Amino acid sequence: MSPVTEIISHGQIGAKNAGRNVVIIDVFRAVPTAIAILEQKPSIYYMTSDENNVCSSKPDFVRIGKPFMGSNVNYDAPNSPTRVSEFDLHQQSVIHRTAGCGGCLDGLVDQKNVLLCSISNVVATRFFMDKLGGKWDIIAAGHQGNTPVEEDNLCANALISEDPIGHIETYVHQLRNTASSLRFSIDSDEYPLTDVDICLSTEQVSTVILAMKIGNLWKLEVHNK
Repeated sequence: MSPVTEIISHGQIGAKNAGRNVVIIDVFRAVPTAIAILEQKPSIYYMTSDENNVCSSKPDFVRIGKPFMGSNVNYDAPNSPTRVSEFDLHQQSVIHRTAGCGGCLDGLVDQKNVLLCSISNVVATRFFMDKLGGKWDIIAAGHQGNTPVEEDNLCANALISEDPIGHIETYVHQLRNTASSLRFSIDSDEYPLTDVDICLSTEQVSTVILAMKIGNLWKLEVHNK
């Protein structure tokens, strides 16, 4: 494997200062939601932080996310792996607005290789990084792309550790009592409690998510090994 150098930073500020190889981490819940969407093999899948891009999308696009504060834009499902899994997105066009992960993507300046990572694809992401080698900037997205959160910091540190899963399993139980996880409840449509289990699951998937800038949007695809 090629040598890899990692630098961890946070949020949109970290994204603006990032180099050409970037991993963006968003545990609650943009990346688990992205994995759930990509597993259904949509025809096209875009991510953004700008609601104007959602408003200008074609009528046949499935809209994932929630309205920006004060807006009345309609979405089909919240930023939730549980809820998007209830949709049939096979061969559908999808646009996904998220302030944290999307904001970090939009903050990148000179990107080349951009990966999205969460707990469930941390091993696959690390393997891809090792295969390419070189310097990687790891961005822990945080809440709204601004405030650091424990779950993204844990995943970032696991990604650069010798044993990512072992590192996560040592500390993941602590994440069930954080401000991020306590907003979820059984009877919530936007924050279903099942999302916590999905987002904190250490069961690994082989999904390596590549993000590519297309105009004002970020096209997400699964890397085909």
